[in-house]
Amino acid sequence: MPKLLISYRRADAAAMAGRIRDRLALRFGEDQVFMDIDAIPIGVDFREHVGQAVARADAVLVVIGEEWMGLRADGTRRIMDERDPIRLEVEAAFTAKRRVIPLLIDGAEMPAETDLPASISSLAYINAAHVESGRDFNAHMERLVRALEGVVGKAAPPPAPVVSAPVPAGAASGYRWRAIIGIAVTLGILVALVAAAVEFSKTLDTTASTGGTSTPSKSAYDRIVAHCEADPVEGTLDCNCFANEMTRRLSSPQQAVFLVMLDTNADPAAVQKAMTANGISDPNFYAYVSNIVVQAVATCSSGGGAKN
Repeated sequence: MPKLLISYRRADAAAMAGRIRDRLALRFGEDQVFMDIDAIPIGVDFREHVGQAVARADAVLVVIGEEWMGLRADGTRRIMDERDPIRLEVEAAFTAKRRVIPLLIDGAEMPAETDLPASISSLAYINAAHVESGRDFNAHMERLVRALEGVVGKAAPPPAPVVSAPVPAGAASGYRWRAIIGIAVTLGILVALVAAAVEFSKTLDTTASTGGTSTPSKSAYDRIVAHCEADPVEGTLDCNCFANEMTRRLSSPQQAVFLVMLDTNADPAAVQKAMTANGISDPNFYAYVSNIVVQAVATCSSGGGAKN
C-alpha cells in the first residue's frame, strides 16, 4: 500500500491540507497518509527527522497556496531560508528521489524557478494538480486519487456499505448534541450518522431548494463551543479544543452545514437545504464530517490537545 506525505505551510493552507489528508486517508488508509512531520521530538536533529519521514513515503504532496513561499514583512521569503521546514521537506524528497506532486490550492500559481532556491528549483517544472475548496473539491480529489493510483499504486478498496434501518419518524432527538459527541467518544458515531444518511440520501434526488446558509451573529467557533457546553458529555472533552479542531479541519461552507446539523438535530431536509446553499453536493458528507468529529474528540478528550 503506498504511503503519502503531505507537506504544507501552516500559515498558508492548513485547513485545506487537513481536508486533503482526511479524504486521502479514506481511500488509502489512515496509516498511509502523513502530515505534521515538523512535530519534532525534543533532542532530535530536525534535518534527520524530516529526511527519515520523507524516506518512508512513496510520494510527497506539496500543498501550495498563495502564501506558500512565506513572504515576510521585510520582503524576504521563508522558502529561501536554509532552515525553513517546507524547503527541507521538498529538498529531502528530491534527494530521496521520491515522487513530488504539487497541489495548487484555489487558483494558486506555481512559483517560478527564479523565486525558488536552487536546491528545489526543479519544483517549478513539475506538472501540478489543482484542488479547489468549493463545489469542485470532490471532483478534484477523485481526479487526484486516480492520478496517485497511477503513479504510486492502488488505493484500498472502499469499505462495504453499511446497511442501516431508516430513521423512524420522531427520532430526530437521537441526533442531539449529546448523542453526536457521546457516540463519537465510543467511536460509534459512524453507525449513527450513516443511519441518518440513509434518510438524508433519499432527499438528494428529490430536494432542490435554495437558502439555508448559516449566518450566525457569532463565529462558528463560538457556536460550536456553545453547543458543546450547553449539553456537556460526561468526561473531559475540552469544548474549546473541539471547536478549534472542527473549524480548523472544515472549510467555511462545511462549517455552515455542520452548524445546521447541530441546530436542527441533523434534520435531512434542513441539512440538504444548507448543503445546496453552500455548494456542497457530496452524498457522503455525513460520513466525512463524522470522521472529522471522531478525530477531534480523540484529540480533545482526557489528555488530548489541539496542535498549534
